[in-house]
Amino acid sequence: MYFKSGINENKEELLSPELIKGFGFKKDDVHYESVKAEIRKDTLAFSSPRFARLILRGYTNLYKLQVPEGERRVIFNPDNTFVFIIRKENQDYTLGQYEYWTNNQVSVNKRYMGILNIIANDCDKDLKSQIANISFTEKDFSNFIERYNECKSPEVKSEKFNAKIKSTLSHGVEASFNTYLTPDNTLLSNGKGFPLGYFWTLNNPEISRKYATYFGINYLSLDFNFSHESKILQQVIRVPAKMQIIRVPVSLQRNFVYSPNQLFKPFFNLGLSGAFIIKNEIDNSKFYPYFNIGIGANIKSIRFGALIENEGVSLNGPKIIKFSLGYTLKRT
Repeated sequence: MYFKSGINENKEELLSPELIKGFGFKKDDVHYESVKAEIRKDTLAFSSPRFARLILRGYTNLYKLQVPEGERRVIFNPDNTFVFIIRKENQDYTLGQYEYWTNNQVSVNKRYMGILNIIANDCDKDLKSQIANISFTEKDFSNFIERYNECKSPEVKSEKFNAKIKSTLSHGVEASFNTYLTPDNTLLSNGKGFPLGYFWTLNNPEISRKYATYFGINYLSLDFNFSHESKILQQVIRVPAKMQIIRVPVSLQRNFVYSPNQLFKPFFNLGLSGAFIIKNEIDNSKFYPYFNIGIGANIKSIRFGALIENEGVSLNGPKIIKFSLGYTLKRT
């Protein structure tokens, strides 16, 4: 971990878990302490000093440690990227669950249950009987360790550190090319436009890094041909027409890469859009709903996307093919 001696200082100093006991941020109630963690990946296992976030302090301390991508095996559960550390009588125990292949199937080794049984062996049987129902979550571990501390040292109240990991918000500008695919029996055809707008992407890494919410707003001037029956020519002719539309897309984004340091981060989108008509040269329609599905990728600050939108609930309705290019201005 790199530290500065002052906010205006340029020089950084590397302070490792072997050199300092911990650090923290009082305003956010976030505290990290040096622990000795056991890292396991496949057949590899080793101990390493790390900085882990303090969750609960008492007779026994509880910590949460994010494990780097190269030191973990994730097969089906992308949120299985951390371990918990229990410090009891100056000894650190690592609580983890590990996915592995066996007989062409994925199995999960809930190693943490065995460690909890060892730790709680000096307490009453009622507490140990609850271990089988403990899921691999911060809430369950915190509640269990708090009850264990009450059993061992009832005169000392456990101190909880309810740090809330802030959501990350990315936002920027986006331009796209839209082409409309309409059934033969509709009056509109050859629709094309170039929407311009702004987008936001919201993610809470404490809940899950694999999902984010995407929403935006853009303006579209749509040019198309309108089929019109001419009484003079006694035939159907196509005349050019225009719509001006404000579009509001909202979708759930499924990320396939979770590390913020990765260069190429592909994703999948599923959601809906509302098209609000502010100028319409053919009828009095004011709103069109769309359902969308698409793919894309973030490459550093650049966002690429390809999307198919369907008007209404009928699969035979008009469709929009959209190719977008965005640029992230800021992440907070």
